[in-house]
Amino acid sequence: MKTSTNAIMIDIETLDTKSSAVVIQIAAVAFSYNNKGQVEVVDQLNIKLPVAPQLNRSRTISVSTVKFWLNTPAQQQLLGELLSPETKYNYDHALVEFLEFCQNHAPTEYWSQGPTFDMIILEDMLDNVGLITPWKFYQVRDLRTVQKFVGDDAKSKKMKAENSNHNALDDCHSQIKLLQHFIKKVKK
Repeated sequence: MKTSTNAIMIDIETLDTKSSAVVIQIAAVAFSYNNKGQVEVVDQLNIKLPVAPQLNRSRTISVSTVKFWLNTPAQQQLLGELLSPETKYNYDHALVEFLEFCQNHAPTEYWSQGPTFDMIILEDMLDNVGLITPWKFYQVRDLRTVQKFVGDDAKSKKMKAENSNHNALDDCHSQIKLLQHFIKKVKK
């Protein structure tokens, strides 16, 4: 892809909305894009995190967030999958693997849908175990800001509605498709 930007889309699922939230899933998708709306997904990382080690480090769970997860059978099922004993990562190793993924792809941009949530919580988690955040403040991008300025249309609303299951990896892929849609819309 000619004159492309290397980026990582990040999404997390949590059991609280504070910066100290217990995180049950971290997903990151490395991709490149250009100003014509061409996107190439390069790699992905999907980590399910255990809860107990996070509670031991004073990370938090809120009743309202747990109620949100129990709101529908689909959300209950996903929560059960994310909390299953099949979690393959220990807490510290998971954060190191996330950092290595970011460093290996050396993006110039880190995207999320609301960096004051995902990025702030990840920064707090990394700091909590003595690790350094892989991004600089000027590398963080917000999909919601792009959406606000470009404007929703029938296609973007449909795209958002099709993926509202709160699986962080699915959310990353959907958010990349939305970014692609918005770039193409601006170019018309």
